[in-house]
Parts: sequence; structure tokens; C-alpha cells
Amino acid sequence: MKKNYQGFTLIELMIVIAIVGILVAIAIPAYQNYFKKTNDASCLSEMKSYASLVVAGLCCTNLSVKAFSAI
Repeated sequence: MKKNYQGFTLIELMIVIAIVGILVAIAIPAYQNYFKKTNDASCLSEMKSYASLVVAGLCCTNLSVKAFSAI
């Protein structure tokens, strides 16, 4: 009589865990690089916004760049 075993062997589970570990090791640096680029773009956008506010402030108050840099 033949026994019918169901489930996974230990070696199969270890191979799957190793493959998942390799994929995670590849994905984490790529995700961190993407996150850094997103933060850099956001920071650059904020700096451009502040620069336009400074220019608008200079125009509205009739200050020159030299007078503004003295402040």
C-alpha cells in the first residue's frame, strides 16, 4: 500500500525562503533609492516655491537684492 504524503519538504521550504531573501535583498536598495529621489524632488520644489516668494517680496516692497541680503 502506497502512502500519499501531502505538504512540502524541509528542503523545498528552505529553497523558497532563500529565493525570497534574495529578492528582498535586491528590492530594498532599489526602494530606498526611489524614496531618496522622491524626497529630493520634493525639497527642490519647496526651494523653488520659497525663491518665488522672495522675488515677489522684493518686487512688492521695492527692496533691492543688496538691501535684502543685509537683512
